[in-house]
Amino acid sequence: MTDTTWRKESSRKGLIGRFVPTMRAADLRTVDWALLKAHGIKLIAVDLDNTLAVHGSDRPDAYAKEAVALMREAGLTVMLYSNAAYDRDKRFASGLGIEAVEGVKKPNTDALETLLERRKLTPRDVLVVGDQLITDVWSANRLGAPSLWVALRDPKELFTIRLKRIAEKVMGALWKKTYRSVPEAPLVGRLQTSD
Repeated sequence: MTDTTWRKESSRKGLIGRFVPTMRAADLRTVDWALLKAHGIKLIAVDLDNTLAVHGSDRPDAYAKEAVALMREAGLTVMLYSNAAYDRDKRFASGLGIEAVEGVKKPNTDALETLLERRKLTPRDVLVVGDQLITDVWSANRLGAPSLWVALRDPKELFTIRLKRIAEKVMGALWKKTYRSVPEAPLVGRLQTSD
């Protein structure tokens, strides 16, 4: 992958284009956050459940702490961008020394648009990071922001989320070639294991 492959505008249109991420990663700790910053990313809007945390957790574990620390070491601002209850988001974010975006209702983009406006940033300045195509990726695509689709941290989820996973599997089966062509995020080539 060349340095700017992930920066190219998507040529995907129509229904499928709503749900196709810019890039993917198996582990947030292996992403080359400094390279993403060098290519214009200033803010990471990261999801909570099954992205930073095991579903339902309200305290950061070693994985979440390490992932956020790597983002911040690269000079990026990190904010929790989650559909979870705001009180829970605030507790979790506080444990990481970051802020939580209030009023998130992904795939609606109003809360993130307001944040970007306040910080004088554009959608191209933010990377939306999450594990769900139907909320996280669609939210990024609606906003016009790049997205990083990450592997689940844990398969145990609420029934309503498991229903979304069925829809994601159907999309994956129907558009297998499209999802296989999503590039991997730039990697640092190392995986720190502190879990």
